[in-house]
Amino acid sequence: MMGILSNDKIISINDSQAVGLTVEQASRLLRGPKGSKVKLTIERPGVSNPLVYEIVRADIAIHSVDVALMLEGHTGYVSVNKFSQTTTRNSTMP
Repeated sequence: MMGILSNDKIISINDSQAVGLTVEQASRLLRGPKGSKVKLTIERPGVSNPLVYEIVRADIAIHSVDVALMLEGHTGYVSVNKFSQTTTRNSTMP
């Protein structure tokens, strides 16, 4: 089994229909205590039957720095996707 892919469509969350939900509504159904499980039914292009996955919830680290590198020896490039209290700690310049 391959896992969830980028073009997959979540059609149900724990047997509740997900089609037509807002991002906020779907997020509420997906969130839960770390270690608990959520059942997702997925529709995948090119696959005739829905796929069912049971996912164990965990903490998801979201880093604010996507890329940090040096260009031409003296010029640094840092791509920041958001600013937070930990932004300076997320950057590891060479």
